[in-house]
Amino acid sequence: MARLRDAMAPGRYLVISHADVSPAVFFGDLTLVEPGLTDIWAWRPDSATVDTTSEFMRILGGVALKD
Repeated sequence: MARLRDAMAPGRYLVISHADVSPAVFFGDLTLVEPGLTDIWAWRPDSATVDTTSEFMRILGGVALKD
């Protein structure tokens, strides 16, 4: 992942989701975009009610910006 982050141009975004383990370390020193690292079902919901399947599978995700 470090090679991928290093190859990114400043101002570009990296989007990662991963099941079973937290992908937080994949982002390295990139700046996470709000709401940060969270369940993908709740990252940017279209409504106040979030449909979730995290009862049987947890998938975390986030978007980060390279400064």
